[in-house]
Amino acid sequence: MSAAVTAHDFPEIRWQGHWIWVPEEPIKPSGPLSASVNPQAPETHGLFRKTVHLDQVPDRAPARITADSRYALFVNGQGVFRGPIRSQPRRLYYDLFDLAPYLQPGENVLAVYVKYYGTPKSYWMPATPNLTLGKTGILVFEADLGAAGWLVSDASWKARKSDAWSDQWRNDIEDPVGGGVPIEVFDARRFSHDWYDAGFDDSGWGAAQVVPAMHLGGFASTQPPTDPYGPLLSRVGF
Repeated sequence: MSAAVTAHDFPEIRWQGHWIWVPEEPIKPSGPLSASVNPQAPETHGLFRKTVHLDQVPDRAPARITADSRYALFVNGQGVFRGPIRSQPRRLYYDLFDLAPYLQPGENVLAVYVKYYGTPKSYWMPATPNLTLGKTGILVFEADLGAAGWLVSDASWKARKSDAWSDQWRNDIEDPVGGGVPIEVFDARRFSHDWYDAGFDDSGWGAAQVVPAMHLGGFASTQPPTDPYGPLLSRVGF
């Protein structure tokens, strides 16, 4: 059995992976200096896919991932991880795991579903956004595949915003039980149930957009750690 993956497997402060989001929601800088939390921000659902070919599977492939607000990761059609755990908005947590057991020689497909809650919940609070990050959903992923190099979230990933969920009910009722009961309206006819499978045709999807962190005194880095999520923290610690 390989050694457990820990934060020590990623000694560099800067991540290899980039912040990415769906192309249907272009993230443009708001000005002039900062943005504020939008109390009416819409809930958004993003789907991401990445295909990678491996001549052989490494014995161990340390990986980590996080998203705002929640994600579900699938590899070759198999559910692998869900997260992140709830956190203070400026200290986003990430998850660590070994990707190797889910890989196979030849073609591999990683698929990630990301849900952005939009409005504050009892279990989630939005981060105060900078000019770009924090205004909508976001995803970052990286895995060290050894001799095959790094597998990271970037513009080579396919992405699509799902329209199977509807927020229209918010406009149709005056008081949804005081706003305290989560309500989800989902049209399964508008959702491809096999979107995370290896054989799914994603040729109609766009390229993920890479999102820089733009703020006063910043350097527009697209790789964590960045404002507004702070120094990302491991769920399992050191």
